[in-house]
Amino acid sequence: MRTDDADVFVFLLPFETEDTNKTGEWRRGPWKYSDVQKAIDEKAGVDGLKLRRIREMVEFCRSVEQELTKHRERLCESPGHRILIRGPLR
Repeated sequence: MRTDDADVFVFLLPFETEDTNKTGEWRRGPWKYSDVQKAIDEKAGVDGLKLRRIREMVEFCRSVEQELTKHRERLCESPGHRILIRGPLR
């Protein structure tokens, strides 16, 4: 997505709750990468968007892991499902 002066990003991780047909998602964002920041990064010879994306993804993964640990849950793949399954630790 784009605003007047920045690109806007959101991370989404959809999941299905085990033994139900209910779906949900974890969301992080929105976060912006402004045109001003882009110009500063380009002048410094740095791919600032890549670095920002990596930092945001690390924080997103950390928050998902904390949530799963807090509720004693896990995410796993299951044959025939297109999204991850969220369920209790076993």
